[in-house]
Amino acid sequence: MQSHARLVVIGGGIAGCSLLYHLAKLGWRDLVLLERNELTAGSTWHAAGNTPHFETSLNMSRIQKYGTELYQRLEAETGQPTGFHRCGSIRIAQDRDRLDQFRHLEGQSKAIDLAFEVIGPNEIRSLYPLMELDGVIAGAWTPQDGYTDPSSTTQALAKGARDLGAVIHRRTRVTSLRQKPDRHWIVETEDGTIEAEIVVNAAGTWAREVGAMAG
Repeated sequence: MQSHARLVVIGGGIAGCSLLYHLAKLGWRDLVLLERNELTAGSTWHAAGNTPHFETSLNMSRIQKYGTELYQRLEAETGQPTGFHRCGSIRIAQDRDRLDQFRHLEGQSKAIDLAFEVIGPNEIRSLYPLMELDGVIAGAWTPQDGYTDPSSTTQALAKGARDLGAVIHRRTRVTSLRQKPDRHWIVETEDGTIEAEIVVNAAGTWAREVGAMAG
């Protein structure tokens, strides 16, 4: 294990691996990720993997749009499947207030070139014939929605990060953290010690435990 790093990420779930990948893509070097078990062995393993684009926040819509584009690009970039499948989804309106919200979001989505369409009952029936439409006045059709396999996506992010020079240590448990007067961190593990300029707590289920080490 190397003795120094610019940044150490603690936690090998999708958040930690995504951060590692994106920083490496931005040109950061000397990046290390420490995972106490195997990648995705914590909270990521339990995630549903849904990738919706129905968001009231424009910024969140941008993030969701980027995410689904990334999941498709990663497989070609890394050769590692992400398990992403596009199936689209429909949300229904049974009153005018909900319909007004749909129309607002339809306009908002056009600002970022995100597919979002307000459709009527007949169009809903053509997309999903099994739906009971009593009381339904409209639907919001988001064709880019889908789902991904969180474990496979994390592995793809990890491979992409490794390909860009980042280092990932599995089965490497962090045992203590302390900050020096120069604000660098001493990260003690069961397999050695790393001095890092920055430490990121992405430990998910164990985030509280890691946070307590930092004081």
